[in-house]
Amino acid sequence: MKNVLKNRIIMKRLAVMAVALALVYFFWNQGIGNMFILKLRSTKLLTFAVISISTAFATVSFQTVVHSNFLTPSILGVESFYRLLQTVLMFFSFSLLGSQLNAEWQFIFLLFLMLGSYFLLYRLSWNRKNYDMQVILMIGLVMGTFFNSISSFMQVLMDPNEYDKLQTKLYASFQNINDSVLVLAVPLAIYSIISLWRKRKVLEVLGLGAQTAKNLGVAVEMETKLTFMHVILLMTVSAALVGPMMFLGFVAANIAYRLFRTYCLNYLLPGASLLSFVMVVAGQFLAEEVFKLQTNLSILVELFGGIYFFWLLWKERGKL
Repeated sequence: MKNVLKNRIIMKRLAVMAVALALVYFFWNQGIGNMFILKLRSTKLLTFAVISISTAFATVSFQTVVHSNFLTPSILGVESFYRLLQTVLMFFSFSLLGSQLNAEWQFIFLLFLMLGSYFLLYRLSWNRKNYDMQVILMIGLVMGTFFNSISSFMQVLMDPNEYDKLQTKLYASFQNINDSVLVLAVPLAIYSIISLWRKRKVLEVLGLGAQTAKNLGVAVEMETKLTFMHVILLMTVSAALVGPMMFLGFVAANIAYRLFRTYCLNYLLPGASLLSFVMVVAGQFLAEEVFKLQTNLSILVELFGGIYFFWLLWKERGKL
């Protein structure tokens, strides 16, 4: 009972912090009646919320299923595939088409290809007599390495001007958010977020281990497939909106584990989402107001995330 009250207090404080930061970011130095800035910051705050909740839900759900706090959905090759697709589109659109595919079609193309690769992963790993999570993760890792290798090869062949334009797409940025892509992405993100939230009790049982979950009546393979599908969908939405952010969900999830000290997803899912939102808003505020856009939010997140990752490895070295 004491832990429940403590976790509720932590959740309320995180919610207050998130709202306060959002208000500061929204009203900071905008002038009086500047509707353009109001609209721009409203779009950014909506994007912050979508990205934060999507990455948090995807990471916590994925780590619960694979029973590891050190793995992220990136191991499935989602971000590597995003980089490959952007490289292919840039390479062939300039070399053959003379123009770029518009953002809406890029998003739809990326979504279908990512879901297609998920079903390919299903055919390669799940359509086996014996279900093995390690084989699934290994196939995802190999696919990610393969995608990165092709991307690197094509980038070497690119014209320097094309390569320079490509680099702006391969790093997460909240400066140029496409409203039409956001309209397409929000319903998909909401669908997967609601689905994972409704399945949180099943995920908690899966977190106990495959054999225990089977003994408790959970269809482990089917539930794992559905969870992975929603994770890939959320990561695709996130990458399509702003670009890949490897460490955002990882940092938010692991801080949430240490704050709440529980395996209950009633606290971990919203708690990680609030932490992610706080980090994104605070980081973007620093990037805009302190660094004057001389640095990118993704650089700040990756820097902090990398340091935090190695700190966790050092702290947990005796348990690994």
